[in-house]
Amino acid sequence: MSGAGRVALVTGGGTGIGAAVARRLVADGWSVALTGRRAEPLEALARELDCLSLPGDAAEPADARAAVAATVDRFGGLDGLVLNAGRGGVGSLLDATPETFADVHRVNVMGAFVTAQAAIGSLLERRCSLVTVASVAGLRASPT
Repeated sequence: MSGAGRVALVTGGGTGIGAAVARRLVADGWSVALTGRRAEPLEALARELDCLSLPGDAAEPADARAAVAATVDRFGGLDGLVLNAGRGGVGSLLDATPETFADVHRVNVMGAFVTAQAAIGSLLERRCSLVTVASVAGLRASPT
């Protein structure tokens, strides 16, 4: 699908699924902004793809608002938001700590909420889309 003239913001965009999504969007002609907590892989991919690199934490409202604003300022609007930022690592119920669980919830749930909330006005202006990437762990528990 041609994305010529269209703009997307990808959270968790520096590696893994986010990087693959960014590569596909750029290949399809989209302008792409990447955000993520780890600046080094984010900036390396942004150089490779000629994208906008916006280091930050998707679960922090100020970072999410800044990423959306920078994307709109640079490209003139926003046509798509890919909510991909996430993390695992809670471990078993016996090993997990409340702090670890809270951090996973903060990134995986609050990050999607906060970033979607920051972007919804821009997305509605262009009647565009948001895509949430989720783990199979949301459907099926692991043995531990």
